[in-house]
Amino acid sequence: MPVEAVAISMKLVVGSIPPPPITMVSIGPLQVHVFGIVVAVAVYVGWTVTRRRYRRSGGDPDAFDRVLVAAVVAGFAGARLGYVATNLDRYQGQWLDVLMVRQGGLALFGGLIVGTGVAIVVLFVARRRDRQEPLSVEAEASRVEAGPTVAAGHSATEQGQP
Repeated sequence: MPVEAVAISMKLVVGSIPPPPITMVSIGPLQVHVFGIVVAVAVYVGWTVTRRRYRRSGGDPDAFDRVLVAAVVAGFAGARLGYVATNLDRYQGQWLDVLMVRQGGLALFGGLIVGTGVAIVVLFVARRRDRQEPLSVEAEASRVEAGPTVAAGHSATEQGQP
């Protein structure tokens, strides 16, 4: 079967999965959005799988964690900024609403751009501090190891959206 046919059939299968029937779960006074749960699980699974793959390829898992903490935090901030930048009309005169993440609004492109940028900067600074060549083979290995989990995480969060 040609690759194109497999890709089309996968799109049909994945595209036919409906969003969850419930969008929020109440735990006492706390209201948790299903999308938030899906995003948290995607980050956790992606982090765990990528860390394991990175360790198997000879990388230092503690150094990986330092880079990923910065990249994930920056990625969420970038995702919010990306959403706000593409929806400025919603925030005219209500600029404090930019901070109201619970009202929704994350853009994947913003998270990928800012998170990746911060990861590169953290790697560069760590390499300079350790007096090693910046962005060496280890940085290339990080990119290769993280690629599949970023794609899987994006797919999972797309399915978790209402």
